[in-house]
Amino acid sequence: MAFLLSNPKKYEDFLMPITCLRWRPTSSEMKTKNILVATAADGSVYHWHVTSGKLLHTMEPVDGNQFYCLDYSPDGRNFALGGKDYTVKIIDEHTKSLINSLEGGGGVPGHSNRVFSVKYDQNDPNMLISGGWDNTVLLWDLRAPKC
Repeated sequence: MAFLLSNPKKYEDFLMPITCLRWRPTSSEMKTKNILVATAADGSVYHWHVTSGKLLHTMEPVDGNQFYCLDYSPDGRNFALGGKDYTVKIIDEHTKSLINSLEGGGGVPGHSNRVFSVKYDQNDPNMLISGGWDNTVLLWDLRAPKC
């Protein structure tokens, strides 16, 4: 079985490469099932309904940021995005709005280069790991959004 989900954006006949794919977790709160979420090289984030092939939502890049990776919290309520601006963004799945931006500062370490990997702890939804071009892996406690 194969599905073709085309990237809806073309730039001079060049489709933006997809950099990461994740299935949205299935839960009783989510009425639509079979949702595949992707990040693209231009920083866009797409939500597709795989069964119908319909593009449900597009998040456009903000301030020139590009998102390279994503992961869902175990309950599917939030997802994390890592990208060009050295931060990890926590997004509310329902509203698609920013909940928090994880970054260093005030003596707390953060990334000093692009973030290329994010992963929620499947046993503890408050813990998130990120890694990037700065040769660091950071463990974030989302209850206190500092590393």
